[in-house]
Amino acid sequence: SSLPSSSPPSSTTPPPPSLPSLSSPPLVTADPLSVPNNTTALPPSNDSSDPIDLSPPLAADEILDHLSPLVNLQRFNFFDDKGVFLLSQRVIKNLFTKWNGLQDVYFLGRVSANDFSFLQSHTALVHLDLFNQGKLTNLRVDLAILPLTIRTLGFQNAVLKNGSKATKLQSRIESVSLYSKVVWDDVLFREFTKMEEVEVEVE
Repeated sequence: SSLPSSSPPSSTTPPPPSLPSLSSPPLVTADPLSVPNNTTALPPSNDSSDPIDLSPPLAADEILDHLSPLVNLQRFNFFDDKGVFLLSQRVIKNLFTKWNGLQDVYFLGRVSANDFSFLQSHTALVHLDLFNQGKLTNLRVDLAILPLTIRTLGFQNAVLKNGSKATKLQSRIESVSLYSKVVWDDVLFREFTKMEEVEVEVE
């Protein structure tokens, strides 16, 4: 009898496609974005990080406008360690105007504000962090006018005023984070200039 053939039996599975040789022309000979009728062309990206997108970045107010549909917002974290946006007093006030039920607010960026009297009516606020990444100390906070519901505070590159008058707030604060440079304007506290981070936990 004859030996079985060394060739594989016929099958419905197609053979693997052959790879083009190095001398073969490229599969795409033109930039697909430059050919209007090319079905492989991708739509232009709206991502601001896209190198072909030359539109300016959104202002901080515009970002808040985009978040307006979140009607029940209770926590707001804003991370901008490069300081692209200016978090002005108007922007911060607009934030609390849009969402009066905010409980937790964290700002990391260029913060410039000196009047936080609008916070007095925000009795839902429990956690407030204002970490100013700007080179200038344009952040000034009167501790005596902050709502007494606050339990956690954090500041960076800020001047804190009337700490000795905020006796009720002092009795309620549970956690404080201070990043240099933080300046207190009364004798109860001292200037932090050489410390990178100060964490104070009050039992």
